Amino acid sequence: MRVDGRREAALGTLDGLKRGVERVQALPRFVVEDAVAAAVGAGITEEEAAIGVDFLVERRQRLPELLKREQARFTGIRPELWEGF
Repeated sequence: MRVDGRREAALGTLDGLKRGVERVQALPRFVVEDAVAAAVGAGITEEEAAIGVDFLVERRQRLPELLKREQARFTGIRPELWEGF
């Protein structure tokens, strides 16, 4: 799912965006850890991997807040629809 506003603009709702956020937030920590661990073999250090996991897990939890803060980029969604997001 693209999160640049254009796809949601066609729908004029937050339904698809909400589903995407729910899916990301439902990912268990071990999935994030496994994905980042795979990058260690591709050039990042163990220390960078640990920092990356912490960053991604924190970002996952803050995703609704971050999206709401950038709601102006989602030009096809009326501002009142963001209430309760």
